[in-house]
Amino acid sequence: MTEFKIASLDFHRWLSSSRLPTLTPSKLKASKENVDVNHGIWRRNLGRIEWLWKVVDGVLEEVEDKTLVIE
Repeated sequence: MTEFKIASLDFHRWLSSSRLPTLTPSKLKASKENVDVNHGIWRRNLGRIEWLWKVVDGVLEEVEDKTLVIE
């Protein structure tokens, strides 16, 4: 489970810095209509992005509370 939490943090870091700034509502809609299996489901489902933010928020709380130690 620790590996998943670390991977979630890393994926969110990548997503926030390189993909989300260019994601617009029209691009999200186009991704839903023209599904490309080479693109992650997050590109066509805002609920998935929201879920990831919630996961990352919980992991960051664990790191701050020192209940999750990343070595």
